[in-house]
Amino acid sequence: MQFSHSIKSAKALGLAAVAATTMMSANIAPTMAQTASTHTITFHNAGFYNADFLITHSISSRLPSVQAINIPLNQRRSFQIPSGSVVVLMMRKSDSQGVFFRQKLVVKNNICFQSGGTLFNATGKVVSC
Repeated sequence: MQFSHSIKSAKALGLAAVAATTMMSANIAPTMAQTASTHTITFHNAGFYNADFLITHSISSRLPSVQAINIPLNQRRSFQIPSGSVVVLMMRKSDSQGVFFRQKLVVKNNICFQSGGTLFNATGKVVSC
């Protein structure tokens, strides 16, 4: 009887150890999954006009997020975007509805955009950060 009781205790102890290990690993996984990496998108207005930057970004099946900012001459603004987001960026002069730069891309690294030119010949491009 004593021998069978000690076997039952050993089995119970083994099951408790397995359960504790499972619970510990189950608690770690969600924490790691919740820390999604982000990247910075920076806008620089180097043109001789106030520029509007319109950015739409979405990831997987989530609804897109839209941000519109007005940047005065020689100012910079930065945003954090989740890695893997699909981004559509548009630039326009503040005083007009015409878009002079449009680009769609997937965010894998930090990205910098710059507007340039003059009021009559506005330009936009991707530049190194």
